[in-house]
Amino acid sequence: MNRTELLIHPLRLRILQHLSVYKEATTNEIISALPEVSKASVYNHIKLLESNHIIQVWQRIPCSCRKENSIFVEGDFTLLLPEDENIFAYVREYEGRKLLVAANFTDKEVECPLLKEWGVPVSEDGADKSRDNGAKLLIHNYNDLPSRQKLRPYEAMMWEKTETATEI
Repeated sequence: MNRTELLIHPLRLRILQHLSVYKEATTNEIISALPEVSKASVYNHIKLLESNHIIQVWQRIPCSCRKENSIFVEGDFTLLLPEDENIFAYVREYEGRKLLVAANFTDKEVECPLLKEWGVPVSEDGADKSRDNGAKLLIHNYNDLPSRQKLRPYEAMMWEKTETATEI
């Protein structure tokens, strides 16, 4: 489907119109704004717009996740790469668990030496090359893993490692 065909659909136009007015919205807010359209249809059209890079969908960590994982509240915080103006990265450690977070706050691709240190699976083409290295991807705002050792524009990810995994 070419871009014109993608954008000319009436429902997708209404979704984009809603986003142009409010700048951002949750899926439920868009569904509420289009009460005559089924939830499944709205979800499908949002997914189509996202997969064609027309809009970007972000995930939120539910509050219950913080309550169920004391590492978010109790964990020791260590800022990584404090001199780097492009990357915000940190580790939280608690009871043998580590949460590793890296985010590129720029509109450009940037080198991130931490990806290799963490054992984050990457590939030349961005395809998922996961391996059992003790790291588990918890949240990521792109649909595929990074290629090389770089973070893409506004890319953010959170990985978990346990004490038994290879040390970073």
